Amino acid sequence: MRLVIADDDQLFQSTVASILNRYPKDYEIAAQIYDGETAAAKTEELRPDVLLLDMEMPGLSGVEVARRVSALPHPPAILVLSNYDSFEYVRPVLKMGAEDYLLKHELSPDVLLQKLGEIRRRLIRERRLSSQKGKIDLLTRRSLLRELVLHANAPAVADAALLSRNAQSAGAVCTVVCMQLVNFLILYQADRGSPNHEKITGTVMDLCTSIFSNLGSGLIAHIEHGEFCILFTFPREISAEKVRRETDRYMGMLERNLQKLLGVSMVYAAVPFHGGADCVRRSYETARSRLGGRPISGEPEAVPALDEERRLINLLYRGDAAGVREQLLRILDGEREDGGELEALCSRLIETLRRYLRTEAGPAAEQQLSRQVGELFRERLTAGELRRRVLDCYAAAMEQAASAGAGSGPASIQNAVAYIRAHYRENLSLSQVAQSCGISEVYLSKRFKSEMNVSFVSYVNNLRIDDARELLRDPALSLREIADRTGFHNYNYFIKVFKDVTGVTPMYFRTHLPEEK
Repeated sequence: MRLVIADDDQLFQSTVASILNRYPKDYEIAAQIYDGETAAAKTEELRPDVLLLDMEMPGLSGVEVARRVSALPHPPAILVLSNYDSFEYVRPVLKMGAEDYLLKHELSPDVLLQKLGEIRRRLIRERRLSSQKGKIDLLTRRSLLRELVLHANAPAVADAALLSRNAQSAGAVCTVVCMQLVNFLILYQADRGSPNHEKITGTVMDLCTSIFSNLGSGLIAHIEHGEFCILFTFPREISAEKVRRETDRYMGMLERNLQKLLGVSMVYAAVPFHGGADCVRRSYETARSRLGGRPISGEPEAVPALDEERRLINLLYRGDAAGVREQLLRILDGEREDGGELEALCSRLIETLRRYLRTEAGPAAEQQLSRQVGELFRERLTAGELRRRVLDCYAAAMEQAASAGAGSGPASIQNAVAYIRAHYRENLSLSQVAQSCGISEVYLSKRFKSEMNVSFVSYVNNLRIDDARELLRDPALSLREIADRTGFHNYNYFIKVFKDVTGVTPMYFRTHLPEEK
C-alpha cells in the first residue's frame, strides 16, 4: 500500500516513516511533504492509496488539501493527523470522506498500524469486488458478441451492451474483424477440450483485451477452432482511412505479441460498417469469406480453406522441406483453376511465408522475400508458372531460415549482450536487440536463456537495478528521476522490479544505505 505523509513536523514524519519502514512488503512511502500546496499536487501526481494529512501546514490547510484531493477521479483514503482532541475541529475533513483522525501526541506504532491495516483490508476487498464485477461484465459482453455472430435472431439488447458502451452517439463507426490462428488446430486440436486448449484460447483473449484497452472499445470473442471475432467501435467523426489504419495498427500489435508469446501466426480480414448490432453478423460473414471461410449457419464450423494451410505451417516450423513441398502441391493442385482464386490463394501463402521468415530468420530475410516476390503477381503467369514460383519461394525461404539458425551461435549472443549493456538505459526491446544481431526474436530469446541461464527481460532488469542502487546514493535524485535514468519509464514497474530483485523498496534501500556500507 502506497502512502504520502503530509506534515510540517519533520520529527513526527521521521517517527511515522520509521514505523512503516519496518514493513516494506506492506507499506511504501511514496513521498514526505511539508506544506499543503505540495501535498495536494503530489497526491494528484502519485495517486497513493492513503494520505496521512496534518490539519495545520504552511500554505493550504488540511481542510483545503482534503477538499482538493477528494475531488480527484481516484482519491486516496485520508487519515487525519491532529494535535487537538476535538471532533468539531476535524469535522469538515471527516464530512469530505476522511477515514478517521489520530491524535499525534497519543500515536503509537500499534494504533497507526491497526488503522492502516483496516484501510488496507478494505481497499483489498473493494478492488477484488471491482475486479470480479469487471470480469463478469466482460464475459457477458463476449458472450453477447458470440451470439450475434452465430445466431441471426440474437437479442436486440446486445446493441446497447456492445456498440453503445463507448460510442453513445448514433452513427458510430464499427469494424468487425475475423481473425484465425493458422496453426492453432495443429498445436491443440489433438487435445481439444483439455486445459491446455482452454489455456491458449484464454491467453489470446486476455492478450487482446490488454492491447485493446488503450483503444477503449475493442472486444474479442472466441467463435471456434482458433477463430475469433473482434469488434472495434470508433467515434463517428473519424474518417474511413483512419478507421482502417487504426484497425491495422492494433491488429499488428496483436500479431507481434502472438508470435512472441505463443509462437502462433494469424490471418485476419476487417469489414467496417455503420449501424447497430444487427450488422455484426453480416459484416463478420463478409470478413470470414475473404479468408476463404464459408458463411456461418447455426453452429460454427471449421474453415476448410484454411485447414490445409494450418498443416502447412506446422510442417514449415518443423523444418520438414519435403513435407512442405508435398503439402503445397496438395493445396495448389486443388480445384482452383480460376485465375483470381488461385492468385488470392498464392498471395495468402506468400504472406504466411513472410511471417515465418520474420520469426525464424529476422526482419532482413523478410524484406528480402518481399523484394523477391514484388513482381510475382504483376506478370501474366499461367497457373502452372504461378504454382512453380510459390514452390521456389518456399524452398529458398526454408534454406535461408536454416542458414540463419546455423550461423547464430554464442558469438551472436555475446553481440546481443554487448548491445544490451550499451542500450539498457533506453526503451530497449527484444526485437531491437535481435535486429541489431541479424537474428530472429524467437531464436534470440531461446538462445539467450540457454547461454546466459537467465531470460532477456530478467537480464535487462538486473542491469537496471544495479545501476539504480548506485544512483540511490545520490540524495539529490528523486526516485522518479532514477527510474527514468535506468530505463524504467514506468515508475510503478520500477518499484515492483526493484523490490523483486532486492527484497526491499527503493525508499527503504536509500534510507538504510549507511547501515549497508
